[in-house]
Amino acid sequence: MTIKEFCALERMSLATYFKFQRNGVGPNEVRGANGMRFVRITPSARREWHLRMNELQQGQAVELEHQRRVEMCRRAGKKAAQSVCHVSKRGKRSA
Repeated sequence: MTIKEFCALERMSLATYFKFQRNGVGPNEVRGANGMRFVRITPSARREWHLRMNELQQGQAVELEHQRRVEMCRRAGKKAAQSVCHVSKRGKRSA
């Protein structure tokens, strides 16, 4: 299929397609030999692209969850440190 046909099937703009290609996450292209100026995307390349995109999305979801948990712990620690009951606000114990 051509790039335009691929974009129509995937419901994406040509600009998005070329952005994916620049970032190295676009589908594999088959180019014409001997200077011919056509580009095709095979059905197997499309399937492989779908698999790579799913892996990328799952990896991003894991990273976002990690960032969310780190931020939640940071806020909880800050709130605990502001509490009058925090260990840093207790008087020194006599030995």
